[in-house]
Amino acid sequence: MACTDANHYIGGTYTAPAGTGLIQVVNPATGEVFGRAADGTAEDIDTAVGSARAALPGWAARGGKERAEVMERFADAIDGAGDRLASLVSTENGMPGFLSRLSQVTASASQLRYYAGLARETPEEETRPGTIGPVVVRREPIGVAGPIVPWNYPVSLIMMKLAPALAAGCTDVDKPNVICIFDGRWRL
Repeated sequence: MACTDANHYIGGTYTAPAGTGLIQVVNPATGEVFGRAADGTAEDIDTAVGSARAALPGWAARGGKERAEVMERFADAIDGAGDRLASLVSTENGMPGFLSRLSQVTASASQLRYYAGLARETPEEETRPGTIGPVVVRREPIGVAGPIVPWNYPVSLIMMKLAPALAAGCTDVDKPNVICIFDGRWRL
């Protein structure tokens, strides 16, 4: 499987990077380069964060039920691409295929569904008893999440950060690890 991705995914579209650098991704089982991906620059990060900030009001305005529906479709897409995604992770970091399928695909889809359930069921505002009177607890998105993804469990560890952010109404800009850069760019 040869992979080449000379663009970044920003604002829902594949965008040419600001720089010309490429990252070579090596299959640890063979020691051979099996792909190349665009190396991000500070300008690319600024563009991605600006796009995520621009998308924040629209995503945050969706209620928990609507966010949950989107997240569940995302989980279904992960399940549907499971064999391809598991194979890609195994090629990138050497994880055995059965473990990749279980820990990267099944676990990631489960995390999305779990947080989708929380988004659906958790009220955006509730009144609780307080010491001197009622207290209003209001849940509001606070901005753009910026998780950094390690190489060893790249899909499930990003989902541990992405799923709660999406459920809360936040947008996201991921920084994938250069060892496992393609699993963050897989196409569903």
